[in-house]
Amino acid sequence: MATTFEVLPATRKDLTFGELLDQSQKNISLHLHELGITHEIQLRAEIITNKNRREVLPDKVFKWSVGPPDYAYLWISLNGVPGGTDVYCDTISSRLPEHKWHIFDELREALNFNPVYERLLGSAKKLDRRWRFRRSMGQPEIINLSYGIIAATLAELTDGLIYSCDGAWNDQFLPTTGAAFRAHYFSPDSYAEQHSKKWVETVIASLQESVFK
Repeated sequence: MATTFEVLPATRKDLTFGELLDQSQKNISLHLHELGITHEIQLRAEIITNKNRREVLPDKVFKWSVGPPDYAYLWISLNGVPGGTDVYCDTISSRLPEHKWHIFDELREALNFNPVYERLLGSAKKLDRRWRFRRSMGQPEIINLSYGIIAATLAELTDGLIYSCDGAWNDQFLPTTGAAFRAHYFSPDSYAEQHSKKWVETVIASLQESVFK
């Protein structure tokens, strides 16, 4: 089973790959440090199509074409670690007319029509961009941790929102801003339900016992 974090940006059409990767590395390292893990990590990003794959240039704007003929996606991995997260970039307006804006209605309701978020969602709708970070089943623990932090970092850098439609994290805390998300991500206290709380504790324990020390 795969899970996905989605990000709606409200600003920063000019964000670069380098900015996201550099800040994500810092945020992942900070989170690991809080868990007592001081291992240095380095992110790597490639654009993969049905024809080839190429490493991204740090100064290029963080976007890519997802449609034909190449059907490209971004692959972010950690040096020396198997697996990674696949990332997709599209526009909300490219969806079927009867469905394309429904996500904004759902998010407004989830946020209790808070005026602050209303303005943010209005800006996101005008910007008309969405990124999806997908984690497939069986990934290493460090990928389980990292893909959410990368998505949250993107939300922070674009003053946007992070959310999930498939239970990637506790719905009680989503949707939210990137900074608010990172404050409780991979904290066992984020879950009252024992099964999910135990899963988070298991992942943290595995990280602490792994090479990431």
